[in-house]
Amino acid sequence: PAGSVRVRLADGTILTCQDVAIADKIATLTTAVYGTVTVPSESLLSIRLTPADAALTGKWDELLRRTIKRDLLVMPKDAPAGGEKRKVLDFLDGSIAGVDKKQVNFLLDGTAIPIPRERLYGLVFAKRKASTAKPICETTLAGGDRMAAKAVAFAGAGTVKITLLSGGTVDVPVDRLRMLDFSLGKVRYLSRMEPREVKYTPYFDLVWKYHRDRNRRGSPLRLGDKTFQRGLWIHSKTYLRYRLSGEYRRFKAVMGIDHEVAAKGGDVHVVISVIKIGDQRKVLLETDVRGTDKPRELDLDVTGARELEILVDFGKNLDIADHLDLGDARVLK
Repeated sequence: PAGSVRVRLADGTILTCQDVAIADKIATLTTAVYGTVTVPSESLLSIRLTPADAALTGKWDELLRRTIKRDLLVMPKDAPAGGEKRKVLDFLDGSIAGVDKKQVNFLLDGTAIPIPRERLYGLVFAKRKASTAKPICETTLAGGDRMAAKAVAFAGAGTVKITLLSGGTVDVPVDRLRMLDFSLGKVRYLSRMEPREVKYTPYFDLVWKYHRDRNRRGSPLRLGDKTFQRGLWIHSKTYLRYRLSGEYRRFKAVMGIDHEVAAKGGDVHVVISVIKIGDQRKVLLETDVRGTDKPRELDLDVTGARELEILVDFGKNLDIADHLDLGDARVLK
């Protein structure tokens, strides 16, 4: 199906594609949004040839983390498990010589073998020597795509031309842009980080799961008259824990009860803590937040913190309208 191919480049670029072909050391990526993109085949890190399968995602990610000396041809198979069958991924290692619409040309011990694409889950390429070049910015796009940019220029007609660090240019419609990050990793939004631990304690029986960049209705986060494209929506009682690994200095956010329900109430108890080396916990902020309060800017020192903890606890009015927003919640190096 359209958009089922997922391509990762060694520079961190991720593109959703309709198709991909490799010939004469050039990879041609066909996309529904950006047209045709060409990059050197040596810049490829992986190609998932089929839609993501939840049962195989963990195994696929594990293969991507491996340090390998030869390319991998990855295929799904059924394996027995206690009288039942479960899906696993198997692979052959060799050299990927080319890809077209029907098959992958694979060199196994010097022998060329054409493998039908429908039999494959994906391709993983041997790690190339890391480039010393650095992108000027990282671009986040609608749908989860991202690009490591060597150059960015507005091209008119609502289009931005991005030159990839890996080579090739991509014309991106402005309405597909979600973020141009010129901080190069010095700023990380919590909505782009996976918490190490999430705990929900419902007041009654209903569990309200936290949301990233949107409130529970799918609307942008809003505090007072300001709207946030990034942030967390958290209902009482929710506990989140993030790994910082001592890499960040400040935690910043704008905190308050979401605009949609602020007039109805909302009363939560917020505790923000850090865990430092040696499991020493330090409370940075402990306060009540109500719907009648003005949005509050947070700027907390997380220097040397191994982990960041956020607890949004019940306040004094059951859990009615306990919808806390942490707009632009981010950590800075």
